[in-house]
Amino acid sequence: MLPNISAPVFPLPDGISTKYVDSTSPPHEYFESRRDSVLNYLKTLLMKTHSHASFLQHRSYKPYYTLESNQNSSFYSLTVSTFNTLASSLSGEHPNLGNFSRIDRKTLEFSSFRGILLLYEILQSDSDIICLQEVDTYSNWFQNVLKWAGYDSQFQPKVPSPCEKYTGRSDGLVLAWRIIPRMEQQQLQHQQKYILCPISVDSVQRLKYSGERSQVAFVTGFEFVHETDRIQSKHGFILCGTHLKSEKSENGERIRQVQAKELILAARKLRKFVEQNYSVELLGEFIIGDMNARPNSFGGYAPLVYEAFLTDGFYTCAYEPLPVMESEAESGLFTSHKFRETNGREVETKTWIDYIFYRIQDECAVYSILELIESVPNGLPCVNYPSDHILLAANFKLTPRR
Repeated sequence: MLPNISAPVFPLPDGISTKYVDSTSPPHEYFESRRDSVLNYLKTLLMKTHSHASFLQHRSYKPYYTLESNQNSSFYSLTVSTFNTLASSLSGEHPNLGNFSRIDRKTLEFSSFRGILLLYEILQSDSDIICLQEVDTYSNWFQNVLKWAGYDSQFQPKVPSPCEKYTGRSDGLVLAWRIIPRMEQQQLQHQQKYILCPISVDSVQRLKYSGERSQVAFVTGFEFVHETDRIQSKHGFILCGTHLKSEKSENGERIRQVQAKELILAARKLRKFVEQNYSVELLGEFIIGDMNARPNSFGGYAPLVYEAFLTDGFYTCAYEPLPVMESEAESGLFTSHKFRETNGREVETKTWIDYIFYRIQDECAVYSILELIESVPNGLPCVNYPSDHILLAANFKLTPRR
């Protein structure tokens, strides 16, 4: 019989509503102020367990690409992020703390510390689109706070989920989109603000060869809509968010390769459908998430997933160039770094397996990327960072052709 452990409930302040209310401020200013209020509140909660906030990491966006096109032309600014949040069922609520060998129970405790730090990291990235993986505390934690900060979201659980063994809960994917995207006025035609309007956000792809653990993906179209008059801009983009099979072997890589190609095909089908039925010019196509696949040969098998995105889908990674190393521990670049107890010995894993892919044939360019975290002596998660993966985020400039 499976356990039945309730998910933690986020302590919203008294009198706070997660619904949009009429305001004398423009909608984008209203939601920006809400986000700032949420961040301040999260910081206050974290201060209750730590007397100072020096443990809070501030990661800046660094310039990546200089626009070569006419600087006076209009373009959309869009920031997308992906983050494997490390399920509570597989860490702090796991009987062996997820076998993490260099971290204490207090730091992994979700409701009083790690869950709050996760929200802080997500919101300070200032993303317009967020894809979260390994979420097993959605309805009472992430959903409410994201709504309070100005995001709509959807959750798709894995069925079955490895988390069920320990808490009875399922982990899964969250796709969140900011109702008012963060955009600099001078960059937009007529200096207008835009709303992200999902075209088919409930399009869930259940990937093949998932075995006992059912991998899923959101395959979604979005359109930019004018904030004030709600007139459709006829410009949009396609975004897929996923978490591929985790088995680190040649067989696992081949399964992930099939899943990657399936995602590429799903994005193409949705693109064709949107263009034919909505008359929307799609300016970008993104596939993001925890791919559980390295960009280099390692462990005796080739990087089939990475090659599939580059050669089959004509995608590239926002964080290029990626590390190529003989040993995972040799590179200073990583998206996941941890120490775990395995068969009575400690094993270090330091690797790049999370990605923001974008289609190079589209009218979009990477403008800036969120800086990476420097190596942590005892790995992740730690008191300074809430997951064993780091959040990746990239700001894109999408230029209409017409």
